[in-house]
Amino acid sequence: MKRIMMFRWPENICNDLFGALNELIQQELIERNIEYTVIDCRKPEEQIVREVLEALKKDEYDAALGFNVRGMYRLKMENGDNAFDHYGVPFFNWIVDPPMDHYEGLFSTCRDYHVICIDKNHEGFIKRYFPDVKTVHFLPLGGLGTEKNTIDLDKRDYDISLCAGFMKETPKDMLEHIKGFSEPMRSLTLLMIDTMMSDRNLDTEEAFYMVMEEQGYDIGNMTVEELRNYYRMVHGAHLFMRYYVRYEIVKKLAQSPVHLHLFGDGWREHLGMERQYSRTVFHPSVSFKETSEVFANSKIVLNIMPWFKNGTHDRIGSGMLHRAAVLTDGNRYIEGLPGNILYLYDLDKVAELPGMITDILADGQKLQQTADRGYQYARKNLSWKRVTSQLLEIIDKVKNG
Repeated sequence: MKRIMMFRWPENICNDLFGALNELIQQELIERNIEYTVIDCRKPEEQIVREVLEALKKDEYDAALGFNVRGMYRLKMENGDNAFDHYGVPFFNWIVDPPMDHYEGLFSTCRDYHVICIDKNHEGFIKRYFPDVKTVHFLPLGGLGTEKNTIDLDKRDYDISLCAGFMKETPKDMLEHIKGFSEPMRSLTLLMIDTMMSDRNLDTEEAFYMVMEEQGYDIGNMTVEELRNYYRMVHGAHLFMRYYVRYEIVKKLAQSPVHLHLFGDGWREHLGMERQYSRTVFHPSVSFKETSEVFANSKIVLNIMPWFKNGTHDRIGSGMLHRAAVLTDGNRYIEGLPGNILYLYDLDKVAELPGMITDILADGQKLQQTADRGYQYARKNLSWKRVTSQLLEIIDKVKNG
């Protein structure tokens, strides 16, 4: 493999998550003597297009790669050809959200268009319903590591930390917004929410098709274009469930004797929680890179899955690589990991979470052993060295398959 084109998005997207992930991959490419070209998407669109076309004309590429890319894979040349197809460059869109959040991005004029996703359910869903995607691959994100020596848990300042922001709307406000949808989107979205509230093991795609079939919609005979008209409502239902559960868990912990360190915007400003709950310490939002300092000083790293039901999240690997104990809600994928490398809580039993955390912290020896086992597992399976190797295997398989 010789060269890869990568897309660098603005810093304000996900606290510069994608910029940091690009850098982590680039470090691994350098070690493997693989060259790369970075397309800076912080520039004006016309300049971006010109730089992409000039780069494709100048050098040969084994792949183009970006996180949550929107539209670039549809780039056309003056003769109307798709630019990446014209130069024989497969395009890989690494989607780190549910497919329904990016359904428009799953339709492409690029014939050599591929998607990487971080949830196995998403992989199967894309294969079934998005014919423009040539191949789909499951590959979780690696964790953010640290080059510093980690300290034992009993010397760390934070009993438990969470790095996650909140929407500007409360769940109640979000629900009122959904009630303003036109019919039938309003009723179908509310039914989706009720379905997922009743069964918190369902992801948004599963709930969508369950509700549609129960309401008499013949999904099997719908065209792709007809289905697209209904995909818009799924985003609203997903966001509601994602932030409702986050709100529910943080509020329960903030009302408890647990000393929670909360890093993220929105909590204090929009919920007034600082005035109500004095045991929770509110910190400003941190970038993806800055989470390293938080995890290195945490005994427990709390993870709340963004409603993924068969995948993982980079907070899990990052917490483990900083030798912190990870506490997360489970799903089919996570429950298949070794049982002694992290702690699991049940979304149906959020009320029990404060007591669970108190018990975990009370057994310092077991806590340290769990953190150490998680660290060893993550070094082998969740580092960016490992993930980049898997990524290059996917690219090579597509290129030569």
